[in-house]
Amino acid sequence: MTQVHKILSFTLIMLAAITPAVQAEDELVDNPLYKHWAQFKPGSYSVLRTYFDASGKVIQSRIRQTLLKVTPTEVIITKKPGMMREEQWVDMVEHKVKIPARITPEEAAKQEPENTAGEGEEELDIAGQKLQTHWVALDTLFARVQKNSKIWTSEEVPGRVVKEDTVTNPGTGVEAGVSSLVIEFKADKASSQRETSSP
Repeated sequence: MTQVHKILSFTLIMLAAITPAVQAEDELVDNPLYKHWAQFKPGSYSVLRTYFDASGKVIQSRIRQTLLKVTPTEVIITKKPGMMREEQWVDMVEHKVKIPARITPEEAAKQEPENTAGEGEEELDIAGQKLQTHWVALDTLFARVQKNSKIWTSEEVPGRVVKEDTVTNPGTGVEAGVSSLVIEFKADKASSQRETSSP
């Protein structure tokens, strides 16, 4: 094989390796979650508090989501969970999450709710502020476990989910309930800033 043939063969091999990657990029779509976070400035955050009630035993937790960085290809947020123990908050290990700007259509579809039992618009008081929210009701059955949920979202609050109520095994006598609510948030955008909290 001549030197020219070697170079040509190597070029064809490299093109074959690159082509699938180019095709894959063409098949990607905009990530709605990236779009949501990218509208805020770094430092914007929300705190979601959750009560879990099973057979009268209540466990309280919270998670703080903070926008760390925005680039054209991804946003980076931090998630810092905490648990209420002996009437004091105990923070757990904070970790970073990268959210890409482009994802596959299948990944985008997973962000859409399934088995919806209804949806609508509702004004809620979130951390002392009146916000217009969108809610969806979900009824799911998995491994003989019935779960009824209602989730409220707002694009004005970092993290999007502002409230959630879920009942597992309703009416069975062994049901468990989960109730979540945003109690504090800062939504710092290029044109405006909103910072609120509730007790």
